[in-house]
Amino acid sequence: MGLNLRIITHSKIVFSDEVTAVTLPSVNGAMGILPRHIPFVTLLDTGVIAAHLHDDTLFECTISSGSAYLVNDDLTVFADAAETLETIDLERARAALVAARAWIEKHRNDPILSAAGEKLLRRAQNRIAFVEKRKVRQGSR
Repeated sequence: MGLNLRIITHSKIVFSDEVTAVTLPSVNGAMGILPRHIPFVTLLDTGVIAAHLHDDTLFECTISSGSAYLVNDDLTVFADAAETLETIDLERARAALVAARAWIEKHRNDPILSAAGEKLLRRAQNRIAFVEKRKVRQGSR
């Protein structure tokens, strides 16, 4: 028995399977979920979702904020954006990082526009770090 995990964006289902454990990037810090966890609703921050499958493999994806709710071992994640290692274009992520920095600089006197740029910056940084960490991990095998 495990958790039924679904990770959904506005345009696709990124993941849907039974897992044994999940770690979510909650706005209050990392949140670990095991089967029979108490029901909850939480806001998610930009970060990485890690899900342990029954065959001891690990599914990971980046998300760019969202929300999650759990009821009766059904965990649903609604993410603004979600990407797996295979779908992240590292060069595009690096270009997004440069563009976000330029946006923040251009709008540094407007707190609303500057905050939007900060969110884009964090998403780009998360995507780049995710890819680089996995490449190091794969290279050490």
